[in-house]
Formats: sequence, structure tokens, C-alpha cells
Amino acid sequence: MLLIKLHEMTYRRPKIKDAIDDHVHQIVENWCLIYAAGSSGLHKDTINHWAGELVAQMEPGLDKLNVSGLSPRAQRKLIDEVLLSDAKLDNASVVSRMVRRKFLKEGYSDDLLGKSAQAWVAEGLPRVTGVYRGDEDISVYEQELCR
Repeated sequence: MLLIKLHEMTYRRPKIKDAIDDHVHQIVENWCLIYAAGSSGLHKDTINHWAGELVAQMEPGLDKLNVSGLSPRAQRKLIDEVLLSDAKLDNASVVSRMVRRKFLKEGYSDDLLGKSAQAWVAEGLPRVTGVYRGDEDISVYEQELCR
């Protein structure tokens, strides 16, 4: 029985990781756009739109985590692996390169791009990680983003 359970978890882990990893780029991009929009005084509807997109990008991974059967410790390890080790999202230079094209398309300056990437590392990453770890409710987080 233990062998079957270990096999199931070994099989589920990559699927959960993929569900989060598939959306990482959009999560970071939308978070940085929310920050930039707030910093430049854009209309609340724009911020609300990007907050909704960010939450929509997080939900597939959250859904898989909720039914994963992984222990809280294993979930934390998986989240850290996807968001920190693999994607290196704790590096502002990596984040800047990741969202640069979208920022140029939206007409944001390089200065605001740099500030958004630094803010992601300082504020966004810990909060998004907290939501994935279950330390924070996603609907509460979405409401805070829309303020």
C-alpha cells in the first residue's frame, strides 16, 4: 500500500509542478502590470482586469495542489522549487527580461519596468508563494491587489 501511495505521489508531483510552471510567466507579468498601473495612476478597471488575470493564472496550480495528497512540507518544497530554483523569480534581472516585451507593448518606461521587477522580488513573490503554500487566501489577496 505504501508503495502504491509513493508511486501516486511521484506521478502527481510533475503534473502539479507543470500546472504551476505553465502559468508562471503570466503570473509574474500580470503582477508587474498591476504594480506599474498603480504606480502610474491608471484607472482601477485596468488594475482589476490584471488582478483577475493573475488569479485565473494561479487557480490551475492551486486546484491541483488542493487535491494532490502531498504533505504540506512536500507542497512547500514543490512551490519553492518552481518559483525560486527553476524560474529564478527571486532575481529582478530575470523578471525584467521576462516582462520586458509586455511592458514595451503597454508603453511603460524602462525605469518603471525595473521598479516593477524589484517590487516583484520584494513584495509579489512572497505573497504569491504564500497563496500557493496555503498561508494566504487567494480571494483576500485579489481584493488587496484591487485596492
